[in-house]
Amino acid sequence: MTVKGTVEAVNQLTGPNGWGGTHLTLWTKTGVLDVQLGPSWYLTEKKVSFSKGDKIKILGSKVTFNNADALIAREVSKGDKKFALRDANGFPLWSRGRR
Repeated sequence: MTVKGTVEAVNQLTGPNGWGGTHLTLWTKTGVLDVQLGPSWYLTEKKVSFSKGDKIKILGSKVTFNNADALIAREVSKGDKKFALRDANGFPLWSRGRR
């Protein structure tokens, strides 16, 4: 699905084994949505950043996470720039071929 909205917050999460992931809180025409981008280090490596107020478009898969709707982002568009996070099958690009 494709969703357009405005970034309300950029959230850096830390999980088991020390990994860190970036999520966005996105205001859409239907309400607030948690958008799961991927590892924070990957976004930093690719020089991709988001700020409150950014208007973005996301192509991704809708899932249920912590009993709420969420979106796992495959591709994010901000202005005239597009950034791919996962391939057409949803496989993370940061995995470098490991499945």
